[in-house]
Amino acid sequence: MEVEQQVCSLDLAKRLEELGVKQDSLFYWSWMVHQHEDCAGVFFGQKRPSNGVYIHYSAFTVAELGEMLKCTFHVDQPTRAGMVKMGAGNWHTWINHPDKKLQSFKGTEADARAKMLIYLIENNLLTL
Repeated sequence: MEVEQQVCSLDLAKRLEELGVKQDSLFYWSWMVHQHEDCAGVFFGQKRPSNGVYIHYSAFTVAELGEMLKCTFHVDQPTRAGMVKMGAGNWHTWINHPDKKLQSFKGTEADARAKMLIYLIENNLLTL
């Protein structure tokens, strides 16, 4: 399995940084500013500072995202969340909260976890 399938996508990595998620991962996306997304790659090691040519985003692994999702939900009413593998390489995660509609996120395991984390942060159900 390629490393790109084991970390969240570049778009999700960008959104997590925008939401203020601490940029601490074993891998990082390196994206050329003046090119398209297909000019991005995942690298191992300490994330480098962005410069005028490249922008770097933490490429969180399944395990790193799982650790972030272990935080406590900030709600008074019960919140349930879960994750199940649906077929070859397709993960389905869900969140059920009395004040929010059921949310469902599909994709690789890393992307499904990243989407769940983004939803929880955006809806003030989780603070890291």
